[in-house]
Amino acid sequence: MIIKDYTVNITVNKDYPLQKFLLLPEVPCQRNTEARLAKAKKHLKKLRPEQCVVHLVRLTKDCEVAGKIYPEGMVFVIDGNTRSMYWDTCDPDVLPEKLVAITYEYEDLDQIKAAYDCFDSAEATEKNQQKIYGILTGFYDYSPKSDKLAAGQILSGMNKACNFIKQTEWNKNSFYKYFCSNGCYNDFANANIERIVALAPRTEPLETPINDPKKTKHETGYNRTYYDNIITEKEVDNTTE
Repeated sequence: MIIKDYTVNITVNKDYPLQKFLLLPEVPCQRNTEARLAKAKKHLKKLRPEQCVVHLVRLTKDCEVAGKIYPEGMVFVIDGNTRSMYWDTCDPDVLPEKLVAITYEYEDLDQIKAAYDCFDSAEATEKNQQKIYGILTGFYDYSPKSDKLAAGQILSGMNKACNFIKQTEWNKNSFYKYFCSNGCYNDFANANIERIVALAPRTEPLETPINDPKKTKHETGYNRTYYDNIITEKEVDNTTE
């Protein structure tokens, strides 16, 4: 195990002025904040201490993306954009007096995009379709005119286009190298499943079998009971024949 300090690029300001925060720009790849706000108003109406913690990023070097210059020292909001729009435009009954601002420093927008994904990734409920909107509007100053494009519902088309444009690079380690969509893959698998299984047939699973596991009962101080199941480990068979 390697232990390393990953906090050297982080600063915390416990007295960050609200008005200063409201003037900060969104991170360029931000999703459609206005569309998100329509769903978020209900839970933002009741102000909580957790909502007063915001996350920012600061560029430590000049950066250029799609012909646009982002100067050293520029600060973006990577977590708190919906709250910012709500506090600024929806005339809430209560506003925070100050905020706790956690600021990360990075050299370029690729690193900032990676930081943004830690907050607004698919795991954090943001979908790939929302990321498409953020990239189009933020990096390329393009405002989608069709509802379908604004919703980012072009992933299948983009995948097919990339397969044609970069045939030797796109999805080279994925089944998408051979199939244009999940539908194509499923159609092929359903039609050829017996032949696929015949390539490497198995009579038992690779996973550790659960054969009469030892069960240990535990009692907690809150009158609750739980059990531990002890399973004997089995080495995984990685052979294909």
